[in-house]
Order: sequence, then C-alpha cells, then structure tokens
Amino acid sequence: AQPALHCQEIRTIVDCPAGTELAHSYIERGLGYGARLQLLRAGWGIDRCDCARCADSRERRESDPLDGPLLPSAAALNDLSEAANLHAQALLAEEASDEAELLGQVLRLRQRHLDPAHAHVRETHAALLALKLARGELGVARAHAH
Repeated sequence: AQPALHCQEIRTIVDCPAGTELAHSYIERGLGYGARLQLLRAGWGIDRCDCARCADSRERRESDPLDGPLLPSAAALNDLSEAANLHAQALLAEEASDEAELLGQVLRLRQRHLDPAHAHVRETHAALLALKLARGELGVARAHAH
C-alpha cells in the first residue's frame, strides 16, 4: 500500500508566479488599516501585519479612508441593507435589462461602503460580468473582470 500523501491544493483568484508567498487573512480585509490592526491585536496578539495592503497603508502614512469605528454608521447599514434587498430583486428579475439595472445599483451602494476586495463587491462584479457576457456586451463586461 502507498503511504498517504499529505498535500493541499490552493487556488488563487489572481495569477501568482512560482515562489510567491501566500498568506491567510485572519480578519475581514474590507476594514480600514486601524480597525484591522485593532482586531489583530485583540484576537491574536499581532502588533504588526506585513501584508501588502497594511505595508502600503503604513508607507503612505495617510489615513485609510476605511478607518473608523468597527461598527458601520447608520447610513452604511441602510445602504447595505438596501443593496441586499436590490440584489434579491435582481435574482428574481425576468428581464436581463432589469437585472442589470438592479445589480448596477447594488454595486454602487456596496462600493460606497465596502473595500473593493470585499466578497460582496466581488460577488456583484461577478454577477454583472456573467450577465454582460451572456448578453454579448464584451466591452462593458471588461469593467467587471478583476
């Protein structure tokens, strides 16, 4: 009998050259630098993160526009709730043009409050990409291919 091989297959959403270090995020990447660091300290005792995004935030020495309280504002909660409702309506839309319009509204609301890498923003881009490709709108589809 062959000994069991212990291996893991990792898939990425972007091309990575051989030898690229891959890292796992312990926290939601969509938070601002200060909020991410606060959670890393509180949850794992990590005082410094050297991922590309955190390193860039430190290097620029600018305030991260996503920094702020961990709890979203009432306006953000309202917008994100509206985005969820619009997304549900888009899933039920019978006409592709109605679906596209609703998804466009969802994307605008989510982009207002979430990081571009946030799963909900990417999910909306993916839905719009699939819809635009199915309709043969290749030029418009490119805007959603990240």
